[in-house]
Amino acid sequence: MPGIHDCKCILVIGATSGIAGRRQDRLDELAKMGLKTVQLDVAADRETLINSILVKVLKKYSDLDAVVFSAGIQLRFDFRKPEEIDINVLNLALVNELNTNYLAIVTMIVNSALAIIPGPSVPNYSAAKAALRSLCLSLDAQLQDKSVHVIEIIPPLVESELHDKQGTTERLSKIWMPLNEFVDGVMEGLGRGDMQIAVGMAASSHERFESGKMDLTFWLRCEKKEFERRAALTPTTSKKLIDSGFKIFVERDEQRIFDDSEYESVGCELVEHNSWPHAPVNVPIIGLKELPVSDAPLPHTHVQFAHCYKQQAGWSDVLARFYRGKGTLYDLEFLNDEHGRRVAAFGFHAGFAGAAAGALALASQRNGGKKLGHLEPYANEEAMVKDVKEKLGGSGKGVKALVIGALGRCGRGAVDLFRKIGLDEDDIVKWDMAETAKGGPFQEILDVDVFVNCIYLTSRIPSFLTEEQIAAAGKSRRLRVVVDVSCDTTNPNNPIPIYSVNTTFSDPTLPVNVGPGNPPLSVISIDHLPTLLPREASEQFSSDLLPSLLVFPERQSARVWTDAEKVFQEKLAAAVKAENL
Repeated sequence: MPGIHDCKCILVIGATSGIAGRRQDRLDELAKMGLKTVQLDVAADRETLINSILVKVLKKYSDLDAVVFSAGIQLRFDFRKPEEIDINVLNLALVNELNTNYLAIVTMIVNSALAIIPGPSVPNYSAAKAALRSLCLSLDAQLQDKSVHVIEIIPPLVESELHDKQGTTERLSKIWMPLNEFVDGVMEGLGRGDMQIAVGMAASSHERFESGKMDLTFWLRCEKKEFERRAALTPTTSKKLIDSGFKIFVERDEQRIFDDSEYESVGCELVEHNSWPHAPVNVPIIGLKELPVSDAPLPHTHVQFAHCYKQQAGWSDVLARFYRGKGTLYDLEFLNDEHGRRVAAFGFHAGFAGAAAGALALASQRNGGKKLGHLEPYANEEAMVKDVKEKLGGSGKGVKALVIGALGRCGRGAVDLFRKIGLDEDDIVKWDMAETAKGGPFQEILDVDVFVNCIYLTSRIPSFLTEEQIAAAGKSRRLRVVVDVSCDTTNPNNPIPIYSVNTTFSDPTLPVNVGPGNPPLSVISIDHLPTLLPREASEQFSSDLLPSLLVFPERQSARVWTDAEKVFQEKLAAAVKAENL
C-alpha cells in the first residue's frame, strides 16, 4: 500500500499540541518554518465543520492526499459521580467526510493504547479511543474501492504537555516514551506502509490483543490460477466454523464455483476481490493454489498448497518472500495426523478427473486423430461420467488402462472412474509399490491405451517410461495417452521424463515426439485436475480439513500444526541458504 513517501500534501489536525491546544502562537511558528497553516475547529457543529471550514481547506489545497487526525481531549471522569457520560466521537464526522467524498490515498488516525487497555481514570477517553479503533478497521474495509488506506497509529504513554496540566509530569516522566523516539517509530512504520503502527510499550499490548482476536479468524482469498474454481472453505464448512465462534472473511470471486451469496447467507463477511494483502497482518489467509509470482514480502500466515517443498522450479523464491515478510506457511500438502496420513487431500477427485481427461483424450484420437479441446468443469460426477461414456461411443468397454499408485486416494479415484465408464475389471491394471519395486522402465505401460500416474513422489526412483523406450516400441506401441496426475513436472526426480511443461484446461494435451510414422502419444499434466469437479471436490476437501481448522487457535500445541510449521522452518532454512539471504 502507499507509504508516507507517496504523499504530496498532508493535513495534520492537532498539529500545535495534539490535545485540543488551539495555539495560534505555535501555528505562527510553523508558518515561519515554511509550512502552510489553517485554523480548523473540529469542535464545530457538523454542518459548519464540513460545509464551511473543510470546503475552504480543500479548495485551497486541492492536491491534499493525506490526513493525520491527532486531535482529542483527555478528561478525567469518575463514574461514582456521573453528571453525564460523554463519549465524544462526533468529530469523526470529519474523518468520514474526507474519506468518502474526497480523494485521499492515506488517512492516518492517531489513536491510543488505551483503546486496547483502558485507563480507569479516563473511561470516556478510553471508550472514545476504542470506538476510534473500530472505525479505523471499518473504514479501511469499506473504502478499498476508493483507494483510500486508513492507518491507525497507536502510541503508548508519550512525553506530552498534557501531563503538565494534570500535574503528573514528575511521576510519568519516569515511564513515558520520549517524543523523538515515538516519532522515529511512527516514521519507520509509515515508511514501510504498515496499516497499524503500534509503538513502544503499545506494540506488545497490540500484538497480544490482535493475535488472540485473530486466532478465531480466517480470510478466504480468491484463486488467481486460471480456471481454478475450487475453494478451501465452502459455505458448509464456513457455517460450521462460524457456529464454533470463528469470523470468516470471504473475498468476492466470480470464478469460484460457490456464489458470494452462498457465503454471505451463512454469516461470512464479504470483502473485495484479491484484497488479502491489505488484511490485518495477524489474520490467517487460506487458499488453495500458489500465489501469483512476485517478490513482495509475505507477512501473513498462509494456509495453502505452495508447491515449494520438493525443490520445484522457483521454490526458494517463494520461501524467500516468507523470510523477508516474517510470515508463516502451513502447506496443506504437509498437514498430517498422528499416523502420518494427510488430513485432507484432493487425491480421489484428482485421480477421478485425470482418468476422465485421459479417456476423453483417447476418444478424440480415435475420432480422426483429433486433439482434445478445451475442458470445462462439470456440474457433478454424474454429468462427467455421462459425457465421457458418450465420447467413447456409449461405453469404455474395450479400453485398457494402467493405474500406478492404485491403492492410494488418487489411484482409487482413477480406478473408480474407469469402472463407472464401463471398462472390464480385467482391463483396469492396478499397480502399487509391490509391482514397481523391481524398478522401471516398464514394458507393461506400452501395452495399455491409457496410463495414469498417481504416485506420491518423495525421492528419486527409476523412470517408469522413457523416450528411448517409446521410440524402440515403434508401431507396436498400444499406449496413446499418459495422464500424470502427480504432476511433478519440474521435479528433478520426475519418473515420467517425456515432457517438461504442464498442460492446461484450455490446452489439455501435449504431443510426445515419437518419430515419423509411429502412432500418436499425448501427455496430460494439469496440476489442478480436481477443479473439473469443483463443487464436490471442494466439499470433500473442506470437510476433511475442518477438524484441523477448528484447532488452529491451539496451533502452538496441536500436532497437525506444529509438525507443519516444523517442516516450514526446515524448508525455509534451506531456501535462506540457497538464496544467500
